[in-house]
Amino acid sequence: MHTVTTTHDWTYRIAACGCGLLFLWVLFF
Repeated sequence: MHTVTTTHDWTYRIAACGCGLLFLWVLFF
């Protein structure tokens, strides 16, 4: 269960990072 939580946390971080990059992309272009 701990492994699943860690995987979910990493997925959330990657998704958040992707959304942040997309937001910056929209701001500049």
